[in-house]
Amino acid sequence: MTVEQLPTLNACLNAAAAALMTAAYVFIRLGMPRAHMRAMLCAVAISSLFLASYLFYHWQVGATAFPGTGALRLAYF
Repeated sequence: MTVEQLPTLNACLNAAAAALMTAAYVFIRLGMPRAHMRAMLCAVAISSLFLASYLFYHWQVGATAFPGTGALRLAYF
């Protein structure tokens, strides 16, 4: 895996963590505490992988400026 592929990996890890947290919410609402706990632990693990990947990417690449202008830039921020 190259450094250029890390933003895609980061997005996938974030999506997986969000899906797991959504599942955990459903599990707790359905009265399934063990499934809730497992989903939350997996979400924490995936979020930790995201943080490591994110920090490594920015350690290698540095800061990146948003290139857009006008309303697009305002919406981004």
